[in-house]
Amino acid sequence: MTFRVAVVSMVTGGLVTAGLPFLVWYAIETPEGLLTATGVEATPELWSLVGLGGLIALAGVAVGAGRGGGALVLAVAGASALAAGWALENALHVPVGLLVTEPGGTPGRVAQDLVTVDVQPTAYLAAAAAAVAGMAALLRRLEEIS
Repeated sequence: MTFRVAVVSMVTGGLVTAGLPFLVWYAIETPEGLLTATGVEATPELWSLVGLGGLIALAGVAVGAGRGGGALVLAVAGASALAAGWALENALHVPVGLLVTEPGGTPGRVAQDLVTVDVQPTAYLAAAAAAVAGMAALLRRLEEIS
């Protein structure tokens, strides 16, 4: 893998990972229509992907500028693995449910077996983008030591 391809993959993967939590991650079909939520609307935990993606992109820029060495490349790989795992965790174990409020009543949660929360492809794309950045970093590190 050439140096430029590795750097572009790290930076792009980081930016995509940071941006996707702002798109729709979850959807619920109701009699009134489709309810959707972005990743960060549904669960504040996904703000961590924004931070990790930003760190991955910045580290990729630093690698491209010749700053840092193998340790920075390995840090990109580690942050990418963490981001990919976190995105998959939030895609496979949906942290949201439907909350219904009757007029003048108190909110009540609908049982998960009565309503299906559909995970949108953006959740899986965030994991894939982080994985691409991590693989590019690892391949770059392998080239450096061989």
